[in-house]
Amino acid sequence: MLKIKTDIKHCLVFSHSDADGALAAFAVKYAFDNNLFNSEWDRNVDCQLCDYSDKYNLQYFKARVNDFMNEVKSKNSEVKNEDIMVFMLDYSIQPSEDMMKFYNFVTKIVKVKFYWIDHHSSAIENLIHFSIPGLQTTESCACVNTWNFLKDLAPGLIKEDELPLVYKLVNEFDLWHRDSEEFSWENQIMPCVLLLQSYKFDVNDNEGKFAKMMMQYIEDEGLSLTNDMKTIGKALYEFKKSEDIKNSQKIYEATFLKKYRCLALNAIDHGSEIFGYCSSFSPNDVDLLIIWHYDGSFYEYNIYTEKNDIDVGKICEDFLDGGGHQKAGGGRSREMLLA
Repeated sequence: MLKIKTDIKHCLVFSHSDADGALAAFAVKYAFDNNLFNSEWDRNVDCQLCDYSDKYNLQYFKARVNDFMNEVKSKNSEVKNEDIMVFMLDYSIQPSEDMMKFYNFVTKIVKVKFYWIDHHSSAIENLIHFSIPGLQTTESCACVNTWNFLKDLAPGLIKEDELPLVYKLVNEFDLWHRDSEEFSWENQIMPCVLLLQSYKFDVNDNEGKFAKMMMQYIEDEGLSLTNDMKTIGKALYEFKKSEDIKNSQKIYEATFLKKYRCLALNAIDHGSEIFGYCSSFSPNDVDLLIIWHYDGSFYEYNIYTEKNDIDVGKICEDFLDGGGHQKAGGGRSREMLLA
């Protein structure tokens, strides 16, 4: 698939450090990074994957923008501000007031373009009245939103008429479509995500495994991805499944915030699918499913629900300085909130 390169744009990308965020960041690289296609060109897209630790606060993001501006101008003092863009993908600065301060800093003080692309309902609801440029919708995950937004933002840069298979599968995973009518959870969705995770999401390394495999997955219309899912991805899934079955014996009943009945697990590298392997309890009989761990300073919580009348994103926003979707979210607190 041919790609048309026009004038050079310099992009600083802040993105969530998961599969959705990494693919969203790569979409920007695919659209604008000249070095991705020709190693003789200087890299003009810089990506920073972020989590919600204390490191990534308002001051950090402002300092990173200043550093990026200095880097760009030092290489070419003729670069115009209109050719510099800052993206925030699958991520928003907490609290919401700091997100608005950052938006104003980028657009009014630094005076470059800013785009926010997200699908987390709690963040969108908090910032909906400020009309930040970009695309904010819960209908698709952030990487799909980013791909579609870039097709409109820069016609000709992304020539693929159809969304690449790898983006479709990550969308199904991130929106937790376990009963997807189009794709198999066990044979396609999970093997794809585990395969991507094995590449470590090193988005900035254009010569690294992640970038090279993403290029291949996009440009051969998913043929190599399909093959890799059948072999490596499926093996990764079977191993993860065996570990989930073993560790599901550690799941216990608890109460969260003295209000919600839940199943809980003290662990790090597990998703909500582990609760489906628990033989002692049923996820449908409780309000919440919670995976937690203590990092030495905070209790970190990943929370899920099978109920339609519980808003996990709102719970995480109100009590954990976090956020998320109606059925999945996360955050942290200094107190143990399970009993």
